[in-house]
Amino acid sequence: MSGANVRRSFFACFVVTTASLLLSCGQIKNTNGEQKSQTNAITLKSMSQSEAQADFAQIAETFKRTYGPLKFKEQRFGISFDALVAQHQELIKAAKSDAEYFEIFAAFLGAFKDGHVSFRAPVLTSLNEVTAEIPVALMPVEGKAMIESIMDESIKKLGLAEGDLVLKIDGIDPVEFAKEAAKLKSSGNEESDKHSVINAFFRRNYMGKLYPSAPTALVEIQKPDGSVFEVELSWRRKTDTGERKDTVSAFSGYNTSLTAVGIADDINFAGRIKMGSPTPFFATSKVYAAINLAEVQPSSAFLKKYGQEKAAPIFAALYREAGKTILMVRQPGYGAATGFTIANHIGTYKAILDQYEELADVLIVDQTHNPGGSVGYVSDMANLFATKPMGNFVQAQRADRKWMNDYRDFARTEKELNPEMSLFALNMSKKIEAAYDAGQFLTEPISFDGRLMLTGGDYVWQKPVLILIDELAGSGGDAFPMLMKAAKRATLFGNRTMGLGGSVEDEILVNSRATFRVTRGLFTTYQPDGKYLRSDFVENNGVKPDINWTHKLEDVRGGYVEYVKAFTNEALRLVP
Repeated sequence: MSGANVRRSFFACFVVTTASLLLSCGQIKNTNGEQKSQTNAITLKSMSQSEAQADFAQIAETFKRTYGPLKFKEQRFGISFDALVAQHQELIKAAKSDAEYFEIFAAFLGAFKDGHVSFRAPVLTSLNEVTAEIPVALMPVEGKAMIESIMDESIKKLGLAEGDLVLKIDGIDPVEFAKEAAKLKSSGNEESDKHSVINAFFRRNYMGKLYPSAPTALVEIQKPDGSVFEVELSWRRKTDTGERKDTVSAFSGYNTSLTAVGIADDINFAGRIKMGSPTPFFATSKVYAAINLAEVQPSSAFLKKYGQEKAAPIFAALYREAGKTILMVRQPGYGAATGFTIANHIGTYKAILDQYEELADVLIVDQTHNPGGSVGYVSDMANLFATKPMGNFVQAQRADRKWMNDYRDFARTEKELNPEMSLFALNMSKKIEAAYDAGQFLTEPISFDGRLMLTGGDYVWQKPVLILIDELAGSGGDAFPMLMKAAKRATLFGNRTMGLGGSVEDEILVNSRATFRVTRGLFTTYQPDGKYLRSDFVENNGVKPDINWTHKLEDVRGGYVEYVKAFTNEALRLVP
C-alpha cells in the first residue's frame, strides 16, 4: 500500500473479467481471421534457473519481512515458513521453463490459503499462449458442477444449456479439479474454494498437469431430466496482449459503469462471474413474479438533502409479505461506480433509507457476491446503522519499516491532507515504530481513519436489519457484516464469508516481471477492552451467519424463489 493510499486504503477485490476469445487450438487468429506464427509474438525471454531462484528469493524475503498473517498461518495450518521455502527452492532446481517456475511460485503462495494473496504472470511472457479456454462457466451446487453461463452460442447448439451438470472433463470430475486448482489460488476457506470449479474450463498454462495437453476436451453432461451424453469441445488458446486480468470471468467488475439495474438475466446463476454485480443474483423474473418487487429510487429532494445532484447506481426495491413492507438494497462492492465517488454512494444510500424508512418495517441488505473495496466506505456504510456506538474496523499491522515509511511519507506529501490527518498519519507511524522497536511481529489493532468507534451521523436507520452474506463475499465483504454482527445491529443470513482479512499491496518480481500480492495485516472489530482472540480476526475465519442457507440445485434452476422466500420469512421475524 503506497503512502498516498493509507487514508483511502483498499481491500483487494476478487473480481473476474471476461476475456475476448479470439484464439483456436494452437494458432493465433486476429479479428480478420488471418493466422500468424506464434514465434512472431513479442515476448520476454525465458528466465534462467538462477533468475527464477532470485525471483523466488524475492517472494520469500517479502513474505518474511512484510506478510502480516505469517505467524497466524503457521499456527493455524501447522506449517513452517522456512520449510516451505526450502521445499520450493528444491523444486525450482528441477524446473526447466517459465511455466514450471510460475507453477512453483503460485503453489508457494497458495500454501498460505490466503484469498488476498495471488500470482499473475507478466503480460509479455515466454509462455506466449497463457490460457486455454472453453467459454463455459461452472459453479458448485450441492457438491456438483453446474453450468452457470455459456458465453458462445455455438456451444449451445451442441446441446449444452445453463443448469446442466458437468459430470466429467476428460474423465475427471470438475469438483476434484477445483480442489487441485485451489492449491495454486485459494479463496480463503473451503466453501469459497469450491468455486475454483470455474477454472475447469479456463486454465493458465502454468497450472502444470491441470493445463490441457490435447486440442479438445471430452465433456460428460447430465441434463435436468437425468439423461447423460458426451460432447467434444475445442480448447481456445489465448495470448495476453497487454491487459492485466485474472484467469477468468464474465463480469467486468465494479469499477465499470453500473447501468444494468433491473431484472437479472435468468441464465446467469449465482457463481463467481456475478461477483460485484450491481443487481442481486436472485432478482430473476420468477422472483419478481413471486413477490412483486417494486424498484425504487430516491427523489431529488432527498438526494439534495444529502448533497447529491444525482443518484449513484444502487439497486433498491420494496415489496410486501404477510402484511409487512420490506425495503431491500444491494451493496455490490465497496468501490465507486464510474463517474461517481464513494461519497456519492453513501449519500444515495442515505437518501434511499431516509425516504423509505417510514414505509418499511424491515431492511434487507444484499451483500452477497461482494468483492470488497475501500476501508472508509465499509466504515461509512456501517455508520448508517449506528443507533448506539459500535466498534469500527481495526487492523493489526505488520510492524515493519515499510508501514512506517508509508505513513510518514503520506503525512508529508499528500496534497489533499489537512493538518489533522497529517498528525494522525504521523501518529500511526509512531505506533508501528514502537511495535517494531519492541520486537513485535504485529502492532495492536489500530484504526485506519482514527475512528475506533462509529457513532452515527446525519442519518441513521433505526429499524431491524437482515444482511444476506455468502462464501463469495470477501475483504470489505467480510468487514461490513463483521462490524454489524459485533454490534448486534443486524441478523446475518446465508453462508460464511470468504475470510479475506487484511489490507494488501502488489509487488513486481525483478526478473520475470510477474506480480504477486501480499496481505499486510489482520483486521477485526475494535474491542474497547483491548482483548482479541485469534477467532476474532477475519482471516480464514470469515463471518458466520446467524441463519444458515445452502443453495439447492432445484431452487437454483428454479430462479431462487425458495431462497428469497426463506430470507423474507427471516426478515419478517425481526419485525416487532
